[in-house]
Amino acid sequence: MHPLWLFGERKNGQKYSPDETACRGVQAVRTTFKKPAHRVTSLVETIGTFGQGNTRGYRVSGLLSMKFRAHIYDFVVIVIFVVIGRHAHRHGETIAGIASTTWPFLLGYIGAVLTVSRARVNLTSMIGGSIITVVTVILGMVLRVIFGQGTAPAFIVVAYFFLGFGFEIWRFAKSKMPLRK
Repeated sequence: MHPLWLFGERKNGQKYSPDETACRGVQAVRTTFKKPAHRVTSLVETIGTFGQGNTRGYRVSGLLSMKFRAHIYDFVVIVIFVVIGRHAHRHGETIAGIASTTWPFLLGYIGAVLTVSRARVNLTSMIGGSIITVVTVILGMVLRVIFGQGTAPAFIVVAYFFLGFGFEIWRFAKSKMPLRK
């Protein structure tokens, strides 16, 4: 069953392909097309493709796109930074304590991701990682000051270098890996 009427038509009368339709926002239609098992597409593959000129969607191995994995890697870096810092200053590693220290940096990270996407820079590139580092640290420190958590100059430097290294190391490793076909 090919419900082509859902795809719409171009000005020249040709029908849109399923991949182009997915980028136009009609993702549910993609599941009605029969594809070989190794080429089955899913909603996870098309997340983040809108407005990027990518009419094919993300082809991923496994369940998670690289963009989603980038967020997971960066989140882990932030949490490791907080846990090490709290342990070094003997504040304890309680869930509430970790959450209270982590949230300014997570909000800073969200602001950084929005900045990178607004600038149309690849989230997983080295340049994207550099922008994410700077914006995350700046917004995180501003939020800490606003909410009275404090920011010593040494803390700002340590945060910048730790998060910068953590955000960039996996991006560097990814850039050196051979591309899969």
